[in-house]
Order: sequence, then C-alpha cells, then structure tokens
Amino acid sequence: MNMIPFKKTIFIAGAALFLAACQPNGPDIEALKKLRDADSGIEITNSRIKSVTEINETLSLYDIEGMFKYRDGRYQYLTDFGDIKIYTPLNSDSTEPFNATIIAAEVDKNWQIVDENLPEFKGPLGSLQEVVTHNTLFANSEELMPGFFTNADGVTFALNDKTLDKYAKALVKGYEANLKLNLELDKKLEKTEKELSTLHGKLEKDAEKSLSDEKLKGEALTQKLAETLPAILEESGAYQTLVTEKAHIEAEINALHQEMPKFWEMNACYDTAYRFYGRICNQITSANRSYLPEIRYQNRPDAKLEFMK
Repeated sequence: MNMIPFKKTIFIAGAALFLAACQPNGPDIEALKKLRDADSGIEITNSRIKSVTEINETLSLYDIEGMFKYRDGRYQYLTDFGDIKIYTPLNSDSTEPFNATIIAAEVDKNWQIVDENLPEFKGPLGSLQEVVTHNTLFANSEELMPGFFTNADGVTFALNDKTLDKYAKALVKGYEANLKLNLELDKKLEKTEKELSTLHGKLEKDAEKSLSDEKLKGEALTQKLAETLPAILEESGAYQTLVTEKAHIEAEINALHQEMPKFWEMNACYDTAYRFYGRICNQITSANRSYLPEIRYQNRPDAKLEFMK
C-alpha cells in the first residue's frame, strides 16, 4: 500500500492553508444583509466566496454562492384563475440557493459594494408584481370553501401552495356539476314556458270566443280582449302556478350564476407559464364545450346583456 510521506502531507496541508489565507475574504454576510434590508422582502442567510477576479487596485469581482429566504408575511399576485386571484406566499422557513457576483472594495475594514446581482424580490414568473402583506390580504376575509377566501371588497383569492391543486380540482368538479344543473334548470324552464304559452293561448282563445258570442267584432273585439284578458289570467290558478314556477326557476338560475366561478372566461390553455393553464384549463374548457352550447344563450352564465336586448 503506497503512503504519502508524513513531511509531504504536512507541506501540502500547510500550502493549502497559506493559499486560503492569501485569498481575499470578500464581503461578509453582514455587508450583504445591508443590501437586502427588511423592506426588501429578502434575507441573505449565508454566503461563501467561489472565486476572486481583480479589477483594479481597489476593486475586485467576487463570485459567491449562498442561501436566501423570503421574509415572513408577504404574498405576491401571480395570476387569475377565472375570477379568483392567486397569490404566491413568499413567507417561508425554507431557504433557496443563489449564485451572484459582487464588485466591491474593502476600505478601513468596511466593505464598499458598487455592483451586485443578489436575489431580488421576484416571484415564480420572474417579474416584480403586486406584493401585499399578510394583514392586507387577509383583512376581514373569510374562507368560502377549503383553500379559497373572500376579502372585504368581495374579491375571491387563494394561495399558490401545495394544497392549491387539490382545492382547484374540487372547485372544477363543482363547476362542472353547476353547469350540468344549469342545463337541467334551462330545460325545466323551457318546458314551463311552453306550458305557460299553451295555457295563455287557450285562455285567450276562450275569452275571444266568449266576446264573439256578444257580437263583438274587429277593433272592438281586440280592444275588449286586451281589457279583459289580464283579469282572466290573474284568476286562473293553473296559469298563476306556472308563472310562479317560471319565476322560481329563473331565480335559481340567477343565483347559480352568482355562485359559480367565472371559469367560462378561461380559454388561453396554450399559456404554459402557470400550472393551472394546461391540464386543468383544458378540463374546464372541455366542460364548457360540453354544457354551454346545450343551454339557451339567455340562461348561460356567460351571456352578455347587450346581445339579449
């Protein structure tokens, strides 16, 4: 078995220590932390020098690596999920790795940093977007359903965390059930409207026959019919029952639309920047294509009033 002589081992170790001692230490962790104070939302937890490149007599470029974490209590707006706003929690105990370069000089044992590209307060999409505090986001909020909240101004939001996919799947499943119920109610309403129209025609025909027996004709008959028909309809129990049923179904449909998330507005499934687009987006689109065309336009959740006038 080959062995390195003891003296040579001491020499190698000593040389390594000598070289390490000659290497500039670079900006310490306290100097880096000053660049990302509490208001930045970023906390540098540790760093170490990978390499040093001298620029001039005073400045050097330090290639460093380290770890950072987002400070507690901050959330960044990510995207909309139908009419639900998704926020990414930036508060976490877990740390993330980073690589950065620092151009700095040490003056009187103080580090002067003139250029750096340390981590900034950016979300998953890499762009600086709306950031809110925990108190702002959750002020006067209540949980509508697991994982989904509504705040004081009525806006629904959810957090982009590990549970969101599970909650989103449940919400999509409920949305499909609501579309199916919308279709059932529309068919029920259509049936009631036909029955109401048929009965209205019968009562009108009977009234017209009765007035004809009184020798009324032409314009006089028409005018008298217009005067007497409302009272006849009002007195008909069967007709009023159908009128009440029609109004009840219309109210059910309207209430259903108010409760449904606006998933009929999701159609950009080609956008892969966010995980809800793609599989879940296509699932919603498939449900929309299965049910919405079967519902009469005026009773669809996506119907526009200007087209129904």
